[in-house]
Amino acid sequence: MLIRILALLAGLLLTSLVHADCQTIHQQANDTTDLATLETLYQQAGKAPDCTDLFRSKLGEKVASTHIRQIQARLQQEPTADVLPNLDRALQYARLWQALAMRGDVYHERQDYYRAAIDYQEALDVIADREATPAAPSPALIGQIFKKAERSRLLADRYPPTPINRSTGQPGG
Repeated sequence: MLIRILALLAGLLLTSLVHADCQTIHQQANDTTDLATLETLYQQAGKAPDCTDLFRSKLGEKVASTHIRQIQARLQQEPTADVLPNLDRALQYARLWQALAMRGDVYHERQDYYRAAIDYQEALDVIADREATPAAPSPALIGQIFKKAERSRLLADRYPPTPINRSTGQPGG
């Protein structure tokens, strides 16, 4: 009986330590803007069983947003910098419309219109998703992305997949 009680107490102690780990991760993530630290915390959150999917998702968005800010700063300093690997890395953490639109721009500049069209369309889909993008960009910016998607679809060497309208389930665009 004593062994069972000790095992139960050890389990409770371990659970509280793991919970403290996720709380610690949360606090450290709130306290930092360092990209390497955020990426490490994201990996730790993925292994912590008490970190919720919502927390991991929000942390992924913070990591991706930090990547985007660094990419924008780099492009301010060096407008012709190759930022495609950085955008790909940001998109591993979260599918933010800003990163998708930027990657679409890179592909468009490289005349890979097929991939540009796909990224622009996905950016528009993320913007349309009110859960993913509670504060949508301005209608003018949405219009610019839409025109880029349309132009890229027309210039592509093969026809990109037709976007599906969420409300009707029919092909749209």
